[in-house]
Order: sequence, then structure tokens, then C-alpha cells
Amino acid sequence: MASGSHRNGSAILKRAHGASCEPAELILGTAQRIPGYGVASSIGPSEHTSAQALLQTAERLGVIGLDTAPGYGDAEVQIGAYFGANGSCRLQVCSKLPALPDGLDPRALAAAVHRAAHASRTNLRVPRIDAYLLHSATDLGRYGQPLVDALVELQELGVVETIGVSVYTPEEAVAVLRYPALQRVQLPLHLFDRRMVSTGVVGKLRDAGVHIDVRSVLLQGLLLLDPDAAEAKVPGAFPWVDTLRTLAARHEVDRCTLALGYARHRSGAQGVVVGVDSVAQLEATHAAFGAPVPAAAFDEADALFAEVPALVRDPRRWPAPGATVARDVAGATT
Repeated sequence: MASGSHRNGSAILKRAHGASCEPAELILGTAQRIPGYGVASSIGPSEHTSAQALLQTAERLGVIGLDTAPGYGDAEVQIGAYFGANGSCRLQVCSKLPALPDGLDPRALAAAVHRAAHASRTNLRVPRIDAYLLHSATDLGRYGQPLVDALVELQELGVVETIGVSVYTPEEAVAVLRYPALQRVQLPLHLFDRRMVSTGVVGKLRDAGVHIDVRSVLLQGLLLLDPDAAEAKVPGAFPWVDTLRTLAARHEVDRCTLALGYARHRSGAQGVVVGVDSVAQLEATHAAFGAPVPAAAFDEADALFAEVPALVRDPRRWPAPGATVARDVAGATT
């Protein structure tokens, strides 16, 4: 994720082609820069911790990189300000191409892609963006190879290093395999929804040498809410969140540690994207991310949460205020 002679921009990328059975690494998500993002969010934009403090802490803790997008509030600009003031920063950065309008001819399509990528590179103040993803997998379905060609041109020009797609469904993820140039995929995976693994999608992507990052590992905070609060936000969530609370207690871990551990050790991914609202949250998340979790807890979770209904596991279907945000930023992070 930031490139340049002083940044290790290809470290994660190379692991995608190796024997990557190692635990995934932590990536700091920045969708929290959107006011009110997340079903568990209770703070306003003025209460957010300084972005600069978060980035400084991420670097100190050894977080591998950052996940951002033009639609994540002022995140790109804040990251750029940090990079500008910290020339030796080794944080990598992944950004995304905003959803494209309908009806673009190949020339207009390429121009739109190039314009957006150059704008992100300028905001981020980097010579090259380490990973650049389509924020909407729908665009790949609409524009296909001409869109991929435009992204490849960005690689050839040195604007971006690796290209890929942020997906939401197993079908969208499998479609990426039609385009060998796309070597990075970000997909949702959490304790209530492991279809990307159980349907074999992750295995197919790994076999093709595609780098995988997982997001939504805390389901926008739903997994951490009190069961009654979860039910109030997402009808039908109570029994599933209550079961998760019982499972975590039985194995003497907290739910955050269990959820992060599952994503780190059972997803098959190289990176786990997690967003936070404060330095204290980032420090706690980092500690939980590295904490041991009994393998038996993961096995039980597979059995207990095999049939969570879509109305609970898919934020796009939530009848809660946060659902609008979740639809607008389908690549949202936690």
C-alpha cells in the first residue's frame, strides 16, 4: 500500500504468490472517516481522533498498511498530509476507483479511470499507489476488458502497482478470475458469513496467485454489541449475537479477539482490514489481533453460524440508519 524508494510497497504483494499459509496481517481501514459509518458508531465527526494520531500509532504498532477510497470522507487527504510530513513512512496504501457512470465509450472510460487514479495519487502524495481497486464490482461486469485495459495502462505508467476489485458476493469474486491482470481482491468475511471460504472462492483465488484482503470482519461492529442493542439495530440479530457472546465466554476470549482471530487464521487472506475511531481502539485492536484463540472456538463457530440469515449477515439488507452508508460504500472496511 504507499510506494516509493523509501516504502516497502511490494512486501504484501509478493506474499500473494508464496506459500501464504501464514496468519494475515493487519491493515487499518479508513471508512470511519465517513460521519456515522458503522451500525455500532455513536460518535460524530468532531469526536473522531486526529487522523494524524491514528496514522502515527499505526506506524508505531507495525500495522502493514492502509485501506482507503475517495468516498471515505477526507481519508485520502489526511493520509497524504501524513505522508508529506513523514517521508520515511513505510505504510503501504490501497485506494479505489469510484463507481463509474453508465454509457462510457472506451476512450471516455480510460479517461475517467486515469483522472480518478491521478486525483487519488495527488491526494495521497505518493509517486505510486501500491494497490488500486475497482470500488464497485458492477463496473467490471459492465465494462469488462476495456476497463481492465485502462487499469493496466495505469500500471504501465507507474501510477499504480497492483490492480484488482473490491467485491461483495462469491459470484463477483469468481468473475475476477476471467481477468489475469487483476491480482488483488478485497472481500467481506466474518463469523456470520464465511461463504467466500466454504464455497471454495478463496481457494480458487489463491490458486490463481491473487492477493486477498478481507474486510467487514466485525460486521460494522454488530458482532460486538449487546444482543438487545444488536436486535434494535438489526432485527433478527439477537440469537446470533447472543450465541457468539456465549461461545466467546466459553473459550475465555472476548468477541473482538475471536472475530479478529478467525479472520486472521481461517480466512486464507493475506490482509485483514479493520477500522477504528480512536488511538485506544487501534491499540486494543492490535493487541486482540495478535492474541491466541483456541482452534476449537473457530471450529465451533463454523458449525454454529453456518446458516445466519442474509437479513442479519448482509449490511446491505439492514433496515437501520447505517444501511444507507453500507450501500453507498460497498467496499467499506469493518
